[in-house]
Amino acid sequence: MVTCYLITIMKDVIVKNVPDELHLRFKTFCVMNGISISACLRDYMQKLSVETIVTTETIIEMDDDADKMKS
Repeated sequence: MVTCYLITIMKDVIVKNVPDELHLRFKTFCVMNGISISACLRDYMQKLSVETIVTTETIIEMDDDADKMKS
């Protein structure tokens, strides 16, 4: 079963209903790949919609896109 987290973009990236453990994991992912959490989320969300559901699986999928975001 996949846990879902709502991520909304307004003026900047606002992350709602994300447990501390996942938030820390997400921030670690961004730091390890040399990108900011806001830029990472913005880039991903632009491919989808203004408001969407992000799951733990999509964070894993984002790892595949990290190299593209760095360039």
